[in-house]
Amino acid sequence: IGTIRIEEIDKIKIVIKDSEILSLENFKLEEIREFLTKMFGNADPVNTRFCEEILKRTSGNVLFIQELMFHLLETKKLNKSEGNWDLGEESFSELILPKSIQSVVEERLNYLPKDIRNLLEIGSLLGKHFTTKVIVGILAVKEDKIESKLKDPILKGILDKSENEIFEFVNDSFGESISNSINTKIKKSLHKKIAAYLEKNFVETEILEELANHFFEARVKKKSFEFCLKTGEKFKELFLYERAKPFYYKVLELAKTLKMNEDYLRSLVEIGDLEFKTSKVEKAMEFYSESLQLSQNLSNHNIYFKSAQVIGRIHSLKGNFDEALNFYSKGLDLSIELSQKFWEAEFLADMAIPFVRQRKLEKAKEYFYQAEKLFLAKNNLKSTSKIYVNIAHIFYLEKDYERSIYNLEKALEIQEKGKNKNEMAMTLGNLGVVYNEFENLEKARFYLLKAYNLSKEIGAFSTQTSQVVGLATIYHNDGDNENAEKLYKEAISALKKLNEKPSLGIAYYNLGTLYKERGVIENNRIFFDKSLKYFEDSISISKLLKAEETTAIFLISLAELYYFRNELDKALNLNNECLEIAKKVNDSSIINNSKELKFLIEFKKGNKDFAIENLIALLKNENLDLKQKASINYNIFICLNEYPIFRFMEQIDSFRENSIRLYTKHLEKKNEFYLRNRVNTLKEMGKNQFSLKPQFLNSLLKFITPETAFSEIIKYITQETDANNCQIILEKENGFEVCETTQNLNDEDINFSTTVLKKAISEQKATLLKNVLEVPELSQNKSIIGKIFLSVIAVPLFIENLPIGAIYLDRTEISKGFFTDSDLEKVKYIAQFLSPILKRQNEILNLQINSEVHNLGIFIGNSPKMQEVYTQIEDAAEVNFTVYIYGETGTGKELVAEALHKLSLRRKNKFIAVNCSAIPNDLAESELFGHEKGAFSGAIATKKGKFELASQGTLFLDEIAELSLDLQAKLLRVLQTNKLWRVGGENEIEINTRIVCATNRDLKEEVKKGNFREDLFYRLNILKIEIPPLRERNEDIHLLANFFLQKYSKELNRKKLSFSKEAIIGMLSYEWKGNVRELENTIAKVVVKHKSEEPISLNEILDSEKIENLLNLVSESKTRHPQNEFYSLDELADVLKFVEGKKLTAKLEILTDAILLETLKRNNGNKSKAAEELGTSRRRFANFN
Repeated sequence: IGTIRIEEIDKIKIVIKDSEILSLENFKLEEIREFLTKMFGNADPVNTRFCEEILKRTSGNVLFIQELMFHLLETKKLNKSEGNWDLGEESFSELILPKSIQSVVEERLNYLPKDIRNLLEIGSLLGKHFTTKVIVGILAVKEDKIESKLKDPILKGILDKSENEIFEFVNDSFGESISNSINTKIKKSLHKKIAAYLEKNFVETEILEELANHFFEARVKKKSFEFCLKTGEKFKELFLYERAKPFYYKVLELAKTLKMNEDYLRSLVEIGDLEFKTSKVEKAMEFYSESLQLSQNLSNHNIYFKSAQVIGRIHSLKGNFDEALNFYSKGLDLSIELSQKFWEAEFLADMAIPFVRQRKLEKAKEYFYQAEKLFLAKNNLKSTSKIYVNIAHIFYLEKDYERSIYNLEKALEIQEKGKNKNEMAMTLGNLGVVYNEFENLEKARFYLLKAYNLSKEIGAFSTQTSQVVGLATIYHNDGDNENAEKLYKEAISALKKLNEKPSLGIAYYNLGTLYKERGVIENNRIFFDKSLKYFEDSISISKLLKAEETTAIFLISLAELYYFRNELDKALNLNNECLEIAKKVNDSSIINNSKELKFLIEFKKGNKDFAIENLIALLKNENLDLKQKASINYNIFICLNEYPIFRFMEQIDSFRENSIRLYTKHLEKKNEFYLRNRVNTLKEMGKNQFSLKPQFLNSLLKFITPETAFSEIIKYITQETDANNCQIILEKENGFEVCETTQNLNDEDINFSTTVLKKAISEQKATLLKNVLEVPELSQNKSIIGKIFLSVIAVPLFIENLPIGAIYLDRTEISKGFFTDSDLEKVKYIAQFLSPILKRQNEILNLQINSEVHNLGIFIGNSPKMQEVYTQIEDAAEVNFTVYIYGETGTGKELVAEALHKLSLRRKNKFIAVNCSAIPNDLAESELFGHEKGAFSGAIATKKGKFELASQGTLFLDEIAELSLDLQAKLLRVLQTNKLWRVGGENEIEINTRIVCATNRDLKEEVKKGNFREDLFYRLNILKIEIPPLRERNEDIHLLANFFLQKYSKELNRKKLSFSKEAIIGMLSYEWKGNVRELENTIAKVVVKHKSEEPISLNEILDSEKIENLLNLVSESKTRHPQNEFYSLDELADVLKFVEGKKLTAKLEILTDAILLETLKRNNGNKSKAAEELGTSRRRFANFN
């Protein structure tokens, strides 16, 4: 176990395989407040200004916060007042905090003796060579003296010694602070001494990097130049370009200082080359531009040609083809003028590349053929072979694979004669790629394997890696997962060293895909997560290079990754960006793939009908290739299995069969193992398909959720019968209740339809009311008055001849005509098969709701007052009236509101909670009702308010008494009309939102004071739920404590914990001023701190001060009774012998319990009378029955 900085994550994962990284996110202000409140054990939150200052000094780093708090405690800058930490405004204003966490470190280091600090200064510069032996060698002092000082106890927590005798700072900040504090002149001298010692006593090749750095910091210029150049060359040879760069930059600086013009010029080219190889093309351009100018001044034609060539290549990569050709032309003209045939051929070859990029392939061939002639005339076979490779690439793009192979074989023949193994390896790899496309997998594998072995032999990491990826892909497609996995991992390791981000992203993605296909989910997530970062880098690079087609491919790949991670908004945004680029470059293949992914994302987002319908429509696209058609058929089949849409179910098997047929045809041309696997899966699924009759309907239980079952069934029945509205009622504990309705039915319509359904159930027969307006007993119903047309069907649902509910359908449009007997028979037929599904889904839904409500914790407790609250919640859930919740802080008002929502018909829609006291007055109207674009300064877009966002759901307005009178008036109008105006809006917006409000103030008193509108109060006070404080439901404390104990024990994976008897008595006796919230927070803190298997004691729950307050029960009796009722020790001798040997707390508990029990017996168990007799509260008897 150890700690690392974020920039070291990739490095540590290479060194320690299978390491698990736990990210420690920085705290925000509210999280700091909560953390400090728990740390200090305060009931009230810690002062905001104090938290803000802590945030400013630590940036929210939790370890820094902890370190800073310990520092304040150690320096006694924090004090307790009456048992509580004094963090109030007055106390805080006098508290001087350190300026930063660094100042805490520096303050600690300032206490160190000077001689020890001097040793640490050398150590901070030595790094991995910080050993006693090296210090002794540098200072020329005795070893035992140095060793004893470095092991001084004062350095505990600052310095540690590892097993290999190297001293290390416990925290980087100690080493950094010491190094930064060293005087510049002294630091320079120390670096010089260290460099001299290391050079004399170590093998140069082992410490090149250290010598370069120390000599550079010591400003020993010639030595520094020598070692920086050697170190840069070493890393460049190893393809470690990023590590090479800093040393070449130092060489550049030193060459300039030493006025070494030719070395300075060469350094410019080297840095430009390194920046180019690490995709920093803009920086590369800067250095090559300078080298171009300087080479002209120094008449260094070779560097001039090289600079012009690379600048042209950068312009070509960025899509600035005219600029690229301009630089190539200048180089070409000068090479012709100076008769430099090699460079003339080079520039001709380079001039072909922009035309390849623009797909002007014939023009590109012309330039390549001219270059070929010049190279052959000069007998420059190495360059000729490169020309053949480029020509082969053109034929590959033209899909003329035979000519491509012919040119690659010509190149290979030249390279073999010249024994140019690096070029041979690349050409062999290219042959493997072409043969793979040419559908000759045996030859593809042969050449790639040969290229891989050759690259490995010569240590050509870059070449080897590209072959590894190609070879791994072939193994992957062929189903050889073991070899594919091994090679992908090898490629990743090499690509990290090369910093080849685009290729690294693809390798991670392929490996993640491999694990996904194999179903190894635990590994799949890891590799997909890794690939995200590299694909993001790849996209940045491809955008910079204006490689639009490549950018689109990377974007859709990244979108797929986010899709697999269920981060759907990110996936959708990336896919939309990909689609725009694909349309711009007119790439129909990417366009179709992007559209398919878009609809799959929409499916996951819940827009299932939209997604399936559009996937089916996409199949009609004529530009689809074989594989795309197969994929879309496959995804439609999978979506319909998860979310059956009845009107498409007759086609479901055809989607499966089409997918199998098309994939099989594709696999005849190209073997892809995961597709063969997919075909086998589709065939297996076919064996278990159901027809669209009873068997199919019953099978829906496997695919649909309780929520989607009802909405989809209603949609299906409505469409099948051409109805306007539908409603289902089902049997609940208290009778038949509305389960689902179409949105168009209002409250009066629902009341009418429910009446018709209950009649159908009671008579146990299906009902057809062709024209309700002609039925005397119904025509005067409030819902019917004003309607010009209404035709109704009501059909009961039965299981084993017992009614479980009913379906209601109506038509309200004359154009649809009356329901017929045929319609009735169709609904009866559908109802026959829906009954078991609806019953099962109803049972699951009830269990789900009960579980969700129970997990809220509000339905814990058996006290009469809470039983009354439960009844009120259940009653309120059945109607749509506004509910007003009243209760003290911490009693659980929001939990009551949430329980009410979950028990209501609105449960599947949003529950939005708003704390009215937290909204600034000038933003409150916009927050609640929304605003239009341009309504005020800063309103850059239209925004829906909380009322609209909670449409069809519940809006909970907490602390409603805090709203201004002006806003109260607007709120009243919304409640009266169910309509609102956005700020700056021109039209009223109709809403259907259930309002639940809460406050800890007495609204009647607020009305009297003029703080709350009387008319709004009466509008809200239709249904009132008053939550009792915890002190009035004492008998629930034990149940609640156990509930919270189980909850947090489970969260923290602790063994089953319990409370001691004294802890239970203490909790029952303590006055919980913070109510349930205080009790919950106390139990949570106890579970975190409790480490033993012993029951939780009273001292863990309440601190000594709170326990002492409990014992004041005894002293209360002194004030309630005359002095002559107290007795001497002699008089109490017989009583005291029963508590002999016990501690004071235990003695008092035993005696108190005995007195309470005796008094209760004397009053025949009447707790109120017993409490009155003893002059105490009834809750003192809560533990006695």
